[in-house]
Amino acid sequence: MFSWYKSHLENIKEIKPKSIFYSSYGGSLEAVLQQIIKSELSKGFNLKIKDNALLSEIASPNFFYLSRSEEKKIITLEQIRSAKDFLLLKTNKKKYLYIDGGQHIRINGYNALLKIAEESDDSVNIWIMTNSLASIPTTILSRFHKVRFPSPTQHEIKTFLESRSINYDREILRFLSENPALLEENDSIELLNSFNSLVEKKDIYQVDNNKLALLVDYLIYLAKQDIKEKPKRAFKSLDILLDVKKCLSLPNNLSLDVIKLRINSSL
Repeated sequence: MFSWYKSHLENIKEIKPKSIFYSSYGGSLEAVLQQIIKSELSKGFNLKIKDNALLSEIASPNFFYLSRSEEKKIITLEQIRSAKDFLLLKTNKKKYLYIDGGQHIRINGYNALLKIAEESDDSVNIWIMTNSLASIPTTILSRFHKVRFPSPTQHEIKTFLESRSINYDREILRFLSENPALLEENDSIELLNSFNSLVEKKDIYQVDNNKLALLVDYLIYLAKQDIKEKPKRAFKSLDILLDVKKCLSLPNNLSLDVIKLRINSSL
């Protein structure tokens, strides 16, 4: 778990029965929810849960884990109904429904949960984790408490990198502070360091095709930093790079070789 998530979690005094957990920058809260739920189940039901146990492996009549199947693009209505049946079972103990990936539920699925969320008492806990709060219907948002985990500060990112002996420069640090989700990708900082070397040589043809989008975002950031000192050159580069960024998002627009040539011309 990232230190900025951990410190924020320690300051949360109470989690309400109907809650949505989300990161302000769309990062994963999987490690956070693992800790919260294991703690709740251990205390509430005297369960002995291994530290490395997955939530999907926890067997308890009072806990239901709901997530998208690997072969599906969404959490299906059939899955939602199974979760609803679990919540309707009579018991004198608390129940916990944990939804991993609220962005994967369609409106009909949320409609199926809405009534029980409204009518159930505080013994029924429905906790939703999402990487996109905008994907949650307003009918759900208005009835659930939002637990927001903030973005890391630049100092927190610096401490994180140094604790792992990761090389970085000032521009990489600033870029990461604007794009903290990259910290969740194992090779992102190594890639940014390699980009610096290739930019200096004005040769980006070695960049893997699947990394071009990250390269373009980084070059756009660098061009914006140059606006004050080199406005003419910076705006020329931005025009090229923004057009390339658009091309990358469109299918069958330009060949990747042509795109790399255009990126190189912006340097």
